[in-house]
Amino acid sequence: MTDHKKEAIESLDGLGYTGDEAYVGQAQVHATLYLAEQQRIANLIAYVMLLETQYAESAKNPSEYDHATRAASVARHTLVLAQIREGMGLK
Repeated sequence: MTDHKKEAIESLDGLGYTGDEAYVGQAQVHATLYLAEQQRIANLIAYVMLLETQYAESAKNPSEYDHATRAASVARHTLVLAQIREGMGLK
């Protein structure tokens, strides 16, 4: 996975060394991609919170509790948490 934050900083460093304004465009692209990655992580965290809320609500009514749905939710939860850890560099 590309470290867009690092690439943006390196592009700005390149501007300082060479004066070539093409580095500004590169830095802007990498900074935008970095922000998009951060928003994706925020959305994944919100999704996990939604899964947890749904589980808490379903646990209040044991007669309506669906084990198959909960198993699928746990599987999604596990996958999403792995993506969050990777996105945050916590592998």
